[in-house]
Amino acid sequence: MKISQTKIIYDLLLDGEPHSTYEMVNLIKPDGGLVRISERIREIQKQHGIVIDSWPDNKNRSMWRYQIRPVEIPLEEMPEYYLYNPQRKL
Repeated sequence: MKISQTKIIYDLLLDGEPHSTYEMVNLIKPDGGLVRISERIREIQKQHGIVIDSWPDNKNRSMWRYQIRPVEIPLEEMPEYYLYNPQRKL
């Protein structure tokens, strides 16, 4: 079963770390080929209702980096359990 480009990129970004277009393209099409990263990013944002930040790479301005913006939960809305277990992921 073939996995969509959008799913591959989404799964990569779920770790919360920044990832480059180079990394994404090599993951999707290691032998080359057309990949529209910005279009896939827009699809992910629309499908999952999340914000993905992007910025040009410091060393190579033609390369971009993408990272899922963490969801901020106001302290008053955070369940009491999580207040005493800050190491636990939400």
